[in-house]
Order: sequence, then C-alpha cells, then structure tokens
Amino acid sequence: MDDAADVVKANRAEVGVKVTQLMGRIKQLEKEKEQLQGQLASGGGQDLSDTAVDISGVKVVTAQLNGADTKSIRNTIDRLRDKLGDSVIVVASTSEGKAKLFAGVSRSVTDKIHAGKLINELVQLAGGRGGGRPDMAEGGIPADAVDRCLSEVTKKVRDYLSETA
Repeated sequence: MDDAADVVKANRAEVGVKVTQLMGRIKQLEKEKEQLQGQLASGGGQDLSDTAVDISGVKVVTAQLNGADTKSIRNTIDRLRDKLGDSVIVVASTSEGKAKLFAGVSRSVTDKIHAGKLINELVQLAGGRGGGRPDMAEGGIPADAVDRCLSEVTKKVRDYLSETA
C-alpha cells in the first residue's frame, strides 16, 4: 500500500480516490485517442479519393494508414465507397512488425469483385491469411509485405473485371 501511495503521490488514505481519478483520466484519454484516430483516418479518406485510378468504370484506391485502428479504417473505407460510387478500396495499417490489410468493395461491384476473395489472394502473396464478406474483408501479413500486396491490387481488379466482361 505504501508503494502504491508513492506511485500515485498520495497518502495511504487517499490511494483509492487517487486511483479512481487516474482510471477516469485513462478512460477519457482512450476516448480522445479513438476520436483522433477516427479524424486521422477520415481526413485521410478525403485526400485518398484524389488518388483513385479508374479501371473500366471502377475506382480503385490503395493506401497505407498507419496509426489508425480497425474501426477508423473501416469508416474511412465506407466514406470512400460512398463518395466514389463503384469502387474497390484496399488499405493497409502496420503496427509492431505486423500489418492488416482491409478491402472494401461497393455493393454494386460485388458481383464482379468479392472483397473476401480479393483480400485472401493479396495476403497469400505474403503468406498471410484473410477473408470476409463480399463488400468488406481483412487479413494479416508481415509489415514488410505491405508494398508488395498493395502493388498487386490494380492488377487483380483488372483481372476480375476482364473475367466478367
């Protein structure tokens, strides 16, 4: 108890109150962090639409958004799909030597391009695993494989679209 009192800079009688205050502050900071990550990812989403490549009427966006959490990335993909219409968006995020790859496909395009199948093919290039729904999927890869996987997106989309043409 004395050690805890020293750590929280309070006397023994005030340790409980001080710990409760600190826990409240931690929760507040976690919420702020989540909001900032969302703003980072959504702000990036606005700029990302400018990088779209048109392949047979389907807009394709690839990007790396490090530091954004899963929820923020999914929200960014949703916003981009809404903004771009017929689109395929693949986003990577790295942390601690690992990376996650996310794919979002507009519902209007899922009959030609299945996000789960696309993500699975991309992560297999790096020995990863992935899958998901026709419109949203994710997978894990080593961080050093992000560029290789993202560079294949446009080719894969072309292949899918030429198969269904």
